[in-house]
Amino acid sequence: MMQKSRFFSYRQLALALLFATNHYYGIADENASADENVLVVTADYRQNTWLDSAGSFSLLDDEDIHAHAEQHFEELTQWVPNLTWAGGTSRARFFQIRGIGERSQYEGAPNPSVGFIVDDIDFSGV
Repeated sequence: MMQKSRFFSYRQLALALLFATNHYYGIADENASADENVLVVTADYRQNTWLDSAGSFSLLDDEDIHAHAEQHFEELTQWVPNLTWAGGTSRARFFQIRGIGERSQYEGAPNPSVGFIVDDIDFSGV
């Protein structure tokens, strides 16, 4: 039996999904059971489930990541439509969503249009 990699945490996965969409989302219904995961879109005027939303979403859960044996964040980007990265000869450092985002070490605006944040630490372009 293959040992599960603990490289990705749920927070990192949620961050990756946030990069892949232009909507914010959250877990709703405090009375829902622990076995039931509810994803509610809150970037619109009214709350919708992600199935009822007109936006695009990519949802990768723990099973998907382990089934494909992904080891690095850049390997997850191939499963998210319209998410690309640049890094030269190193790992992914600069991310673009539909062509919008950081492309290189060019020092533009102080806040990047697409950021990479893990555990409240900004790794954008680092």
